[in-house]
Amino acid sequence: MDKKDFEDREKLKQAMINNPDGLIDSLYAVLTMVFEIRSEAFEMAKQELDTIKWEDAGFCPNCGQDTLRGSIDAIDFDDGILRLIRYCGKCMFASVVTEASSPESEPR
Repeated sequence: MDKKDFEDREKLKQAMINNPDGLIDSLYAVLTMVFEIRSEAFEMAKQELDTIKWEDAGFCPNCGQDTLRGSIDAIDFDDGILRLIRYCGKCMFASVVTEASSPESEPR
């Protein structure tokens, strides 16, 4: 650790001791920003999942219900490995399934 890092930490510590209300305001601002970023990320993921086509995939390995759906579209195709999503509408169990694909076949 650099001496400057230690001095900066001491200054921050002293500022927090001297002005706890300022710390609370800063923490509130940071947490608000984190939740906004998280909400945006979830919305982007939801939009991506909404564009994927789904098919019946049988029984859920988690709850045993016949409500498992599988993505028809690959979420990733890399080096002959196809990655698909499996999702249960009953218990909301989700998993990513990897399948080997022959070199001449296209991603679904």
